[in-house]
Parts: sequence; C-alpha cells; structure tokens
Amino acid sequence: MTTKIIFVCKGNMHRSPIAENVFKTELKKRESDSIKVESYGLHGFILPPTKGKCLKDYPTEYKLSKPHLDKLKININRHKSRPLTEKVLEEANLIITMHPKVTELLLENYPQFKNKTFSCFF
Repeated sequence: MTTKIIFVCKGNMHRSPIAENVFKTELKKRESDSIKVESYGLHGFILPPTKGKCLKDYPTEYKLSKPHLDKLKININRHKSRPLTEKVLEEANLIITMHPKVTELLLENYPQFKNKTFSCFF
C-alpha cells in the first residue's frame, strides 16, 4: 500500500515544491518506495490563477532562492505550478500546508479534510 503525502502552499512555485523535493531526497536515501510525495497550490483552485507558472517567472524570489536550492542540490527549474483539486485532497493520506493562511483557506472550504491536514510553517 502506498501512502500519499501532499505539500500545499499558495502558488506551488516555491515552498511546496521545495518541501516535496527535500522529502523525496530523504525517501530516496532510505530506499522507500511506499510513499508518494507531490505538491500543489491553492491558486487556480480556491484562489485565482497565478500570474506565472514557475519560480523563474518571479526573478527576485528566484535569485534569492537559487543559492540555497543549489546548496541542497534541488533543481525546481522544470517544476510548473499545479493547482490542487478535491480529488487530490481525497486521495492524500497526509496534507501538509506551508503557511497559516493556506491552512485557513483550505479548511474553510474543505473542513472534511481537517483530520489529515497539518501545518508546517517556513
């Protein structure tokens, strides 16, 4: 049986894809294939769509993040923002939000997922 963990932030271009990749790196070290990890954003689902589709579309944030990502050997240059869906929420065993506002918005709209939603604030 596979466990599905999702990381959720507002746009799915920065925090949640980084968390997804860090978690995947750790799983790879442990040779674990029983956990599936993905990341999503509220934009395009609960919030209006984002203006950009990836972190590179936001030069200031990209410039500030790039040295840290390089140090962690994380490359999210090919990552494209993915909006969350109700189906993804239903399929997830664990939902980890990346900001208090994300938790609030998510549970305000989908309170039935409260028991599997936890916050991790960066």
